[in-house]
Amino acid sequence: DQKNLMCTMRSSYGLLGVIVEATLKVQPIMTFSVSHRRLDTEAFCDVVDTLTNSDVGFRFCLMPYRDRVYLDLRRYASSAGSAYSTPWKIKDWGESTVIPHVCKALNRLLPIQSVRYRLIDSVNEATQGIVNSRFVRAGTNSTSGTRSHTASSARRVNYSTWCFPATDFSFVLRAFQDFCHDSFERTGYRCDMPAIGYRVCRDTSAILSPSFDEPMIALQTASTQNDGWEDFVIDLADFAEHWAGVPIFSQTRSLRADYAKQVYADRLNFFRKIRRQLDPEDRLLTPFMAQYFQ
Repeated sequence: DQKNLMCTMRSSYGLLGVIVEATLKVQPIMTFSVSHRRLDTEAFCDVVDTLTNSDVGFRFCLMPYRDRVYLDLRRYASSAGSAYSTPWKIKDWGESTVIPHVCKALNRLLPIQSVRYRLIDSVNEATQGIVNSRFVRAGTNSTSGTRSHTASSARRVNYSTWCFPATDFSFVLRAFQDFCHDSFERTGYRCDMPAIGYRVCRDTSAILSPSFDEPMIALQTASTQNDGWEDFVIDLADFAEHWAGVPIFSQTRSLRADYAKQVYADRLNFFRKIRRQLDPEDRLLTPFMAQYFQ
């Protein structure tokens, strides 16, 4: 029926065509206050499971090689208000433009690995501390959208996103930090940018929603270094599979088709059936997506 068709169209990655007419549900602008915390990883793990069950919005920046987490807590006001958009533009500019440029420059100019990474981590830490603490104190749901990867920044940054069950995410985070250290020691490769995490509420409005069954926490790893990245994301995918990670087809690298079928199960089979009905000649099916949706 039409309800099931709309659920299939949402998050369909363009494989079912384009909707030419839609009714939008417009939500009012809501103001929130932002507070920032600087924690070590273990301290964050002690509170993250509590945060996932609260009505407080949060986003965190993980620096595994500094054992550091920068946590943003958002509390919405009961009534609509106003907040300046400029601080959010500065924040987005710093995270999506300045940091990638600096990381690429330092990787190119400093051949000594220990010196290079020490300086890169210091720049990342200073940027998080200054931008978040000094500039961003309040915002609205219309000015604070995630815009970390614009068209220009996407050419500078490699990234891969996995979602993990919000329940007991603290265990995943501890294991992820250990994975980063072990991978660096074993291969000599590490990400030069912080990992970003945020809560994804349960969403049953889209058949291929990664949080269809339960709330998740998305964890995005990013790096400006190309050499060694492909091998790293293969190891990252193995890690994610072990910890019941859920992929996002357009944002998860080195995803095995068999694992995607296992995770999405009947929902993926239903989507494939609808796709074949609406696009029997595979005109909208790209070679990349064919490995999952053929």
